[in-house]
Amino acid sequence: MHALILQGGGKYYVSAVFGIYREQRKKKRYAGYDYFYIVWNEQKTKLIKWPEYRPNPSNRIIQQVIDVEFDVSDWQMSKEENTGGVKFLPKEAALSACETGELSDALREKCLAIDRSFVFDPYHDVETEEDIEGLLRISGWFHDGCIKEHREEEDGKLYLLFTSIWGCDLEVWFWGDLSYDMRSRDPKTEDPYWMDCTLEKRDGFICLIDDECVPAEPKEGYCWFRARHMRYHIIPH
Repeated sequence: MHALILQGGGKYYVSAVFGIYREQRKKKRYAGYDYFYIVWNEQKTKLIKWPEYRPNPSNRIIQQVIDVEFDVSDWQMSKEENTGGVKFLPKEAALSACETGELSDALREKCLAIDRSFVFDPYHDVETEEDIEGLLRISGWFHDGCIKEHREEEDGKLYLLFTSIWGCDLEVWFWGDLSYDMRSRDPKTEDPYWMDCTLEKRDGFICLIDDECVPAEPKEGYCWFRARHMRYHIIPH
């Protein structure tokens, strides 16, 4: 598993993820947002605990991690808490490494090998079911997103800029036998913010719709996009 570690102001780095656990607190600072990741520091010299979310002075929750590669087949998971980590670095050993900054040479090389096994590209074509699942997780199912910009480009592609998604903005392109309807999200007359979405392949097309579990053909009242091809670009916050 790999993630973008968000440092604010659009600055980030990519790290392998070696575990995801819950902070044990007597009193929660903000309910439901107390997970932390075991990742490299930016210099890749030691492991650190990095909270998935943090509050800011206005008490708004700020996302600090975007998962971009999701393979946890080599993890030991706790079904009760839905947490876990790589089998060669149990939770206690991982927390000790974060606290002391120390790793054995053998563990360090295993961690670095996992880190090097993935190369992040902020641009990605949506072609497979795995691509669809990845985009849904990255975008949080487009929750709280809204379309800030849209235009048809000279090459026939439709360009969209989604903002307000937790953790990032997204540039999205659709092209090839393109059709769409955005009237129901016109900010001049309607609520532009999405709560959820449907994103799936249908008869050789990629379909994105501004609601979950939408039937085969979106009806009037939905914002929807349908094309042979789709690409996105992650812009971290």
